[in-house]
Amino acid sequence: MIKKLVLGFSVLALALAGAAETYNVQLLQDTTLNGTRLAAGSYQIRVDGEKAIFKHGKVTAESPVKVEKAPKKYQSTIFKYDNAGGGMHLSEIRMAGTNTKLVFGAN
Repeated sequence: MIKKLVLGFSVLALALAGAAETYNVQLLQDTTLNGTRLAAGSYQIRVDGEKAIFKHGKVTAESPVKVEKAPKKYQSTIFKYDNAGGGMHLSEIRMAGTNTKLVFGAN
């Protein structure tokens, strides 16, 4: 009985460890992510391993992502952009209420 219980919790822990994280953000301006133009609006970001998928209605965009953890939680969501080559190229998002930083284009 105890072996089955331990096995069950182990399987659950492995499943949760491999689960994708989901975040909701509001882009206040048109943005470029990995060559895809994203109009201002509400997006759901699904982070699955080293890939981030932005979704807004039928519009989706993918980018390589590196998830980093800060020592303490961010008080507000912060967007960082790279203006190289013109346009607003999203380079990272620091998620409010978490210690999570998403760095885009990272492998």
